[in-house]
Amino acid sequence: MSTKATTALFVSGIGFAAIALAAAPTPDQWSYGQQEYQAKCAVCHGASGKGDGPLAWALVDRPPDLTTYAERNGGSFPLQRAAETIDGRLTAGRFAPSREMPVWGTEIREGLAASPEPPAEPERHVNARIVALTEYVSSLQAK
Repeated sequence: MSTKATTALFVSGIGFAAIALAAAPTPDQWSYGQQEYQAKCAVCHGASGKGDGPLAWALVDRPPDLTTYAERNGGSFPLQRAAETIDGRLTAGRFAPSREMPVWGTEIREGLAASPEPPAEPERHVNARIVALTEYVSSLQAK
């Protein structure tokens, strides 16, 4: 598949993810998103999302407080931007050339490819996991 086609597929997947995020998530989705968060994000962003994870001290830039993401964006949680930041494949090197945050879209995709029975549509699985994670981060917002 060409780079253009892959990028178009990814962008449309994130668009669909944003639409999915607009619907109220089920408790199962929050639970899965919370598991993804604890496994991937809490080490830097902290269990509560305040940017105080056990490895935060080792980073050049302190991880942001995810509980104020909506507040820092005019009071509205930026679904699309959050999903793209978590995925990282579109923004890596573009906005922050020294991105310390892992490019989770690539990490998840490579993990699926290495599994004993990789899914027929890996990009769907990548997007579903990013959606669940984004929904969970959205739920962390300070009220």
